Amino acid sequence: MKKDPYIGHALSRIPGVHRARMSDATETREHLRFLQSIGMTCSMIARAAGTSSTTPRNIMNGQAVIAPEIERALLAVTPRPMHHQALVLSFSTIRRMNGLAFQGWSLAKIGAEVGMDHTALHIIRRGQRTGWRQYESISRVYDAWHLLDGGNLRTKRWATANGFVHPLDWDDIDDWFEQPTAPERLDSQQYRAEEVTFLRDMGLSDEAIAGKLGITLFSLQQWERRYREVAA
Repeated sequence: MKKDPYIGHALSRIPGVHRARMSDATETREHLRFLQSIGMTCSMIARAAGTSSTTPRNIMNGQAVIAPEIERALLAVTPRPMHHQALVLSFSTIRRMNGLAFQGWSLAKIGAEVGMDHTALHIIRRGQRTGWRQYESISRVYDAWHLLDGGNLRTKRWATANGFVHPLDWDDIDDWFEQPTAPERLDSQQYRAEEVTFLRDMGLSDEAIAGKLGITLFSLQQWERRYREVAA
């Protein structure tokens, strides 16, 4: 059966090397152990590196030396989803679904748009890996909707209660090591007013603004009322 072209080639794209030029495999083995600890299989690693699937498996099983070209290729592999992997880590897809929930987009709405049912999306949310096609579909919806108000208040409250963050809090949502930025806590009333204005100009709802600032909607409304009175 013909493979889908997006999956890429499993065979090594790295030529053979004379044994005298081999490198110690210890550092590479530690890197592979980290990748495996967060859910990457040997096949996923191999496709990202452009090697055969036996290459990382042999290193994990104790192979002592490797070709420098293979060492560089394997050390360059990161958790970031790549298009020639049939399976990718699901962390960034989960971040995207959580960000959409923060904006009021329910799983039912997302599922209807990408052609997946509620159960399939829950499986992605609970798992370590998902298919490249699912990652790509949800990313496409996220890019279109992440600054729009989905309007589902129940979903917004659920997202806030679970600590989900606004999409703008990610600089690079596909970076495994990145942490979302926390709203700054400054006493300057002028700064807070400028921050609220900026977020509103970006199309955020009052509930989303309050969530990003780490306050309740009622507190935001009360603060704006007092600020207008002082500024008048």
